[in-house]
Amino acid sequence: MSRVRTLILVGLVLCLGSCSSHRIRKELESFLSQEVCFPSSLTCVSNAFQGRDILLDSIPLLVIYVDSTQCSTCRVGHLAEYIPLQEKAVQSRKFLLTVILSPPANEYDHIVHLLDVYDYPFPIFLDKNHSFRKENSFIPGDARFHAFLIDRSRHPVMVGDPTRSEKLRRLFEQALQQL
Repeated sequence: MSRVRTLILVGLVLCLGSCSSHRIRKELESFLSQEVCFPSSLTCVSNAFQGRDILLDSIPLLVIYVDSTQCSTCRVGHLAEYIPLQEKAVQSRKFLLTVILSPPANEYDHIVHLLDVYDYPFPIFLDKNHSFRKENSFIPGDARFHAFLIDRSRHPVMVGDPTRSEKLRRLFEQALQQL
C-alpha cells in the first residue's frame, strides 16, 4: 500500500508543478493519512440511489466534492463529464462514483432544481450545512484536492480528478488495481 501512495504522491506532485511542491506534498501526506467521514446530514438527491446508504457500504468511492467557494451551478452543468467514469464503475464494480455538493445557501433551491432536470446516473449528495467540510477539515481548500479515491476503510488512496488529465487517469487506474 505504501508503494501505491508513493507512486500517487510523486505523480500528483509532477502534475501540479514544482513551485509549491513542498507545501502540496505536506498537504497531500496529511490528507492521505486521514479517514474521510460522511456526516448523516448529507441528503441524497439522485433518484436511482435514494433509500440506499451507499456512503456506509464498504466499497471504494471516487468522491467529487464541490464546496461553496466554487460555482455550484457551473459544476452541476459539467457533471456530465463523469458519466464515462460512472459507466466504468458500473462495469468494473470496483468503485462507486459519488458527488457531494455544498452550495451557498442562496443557490440551494436552484441546485436542487438543476439536479432534478439533469438526473445524473450517479449518487449526488447535498450538504446544506457544510458539515462534510467541518468533519473533514484536513481536506485542503485547493480544489485540486476535492476529487479523491477512498478505499473500503474510507482512507484516501489517490487524490486528483481522473477526468482532468491523462496522467491522473492512469494514476486512478493504478490505484484501482491495487484495491
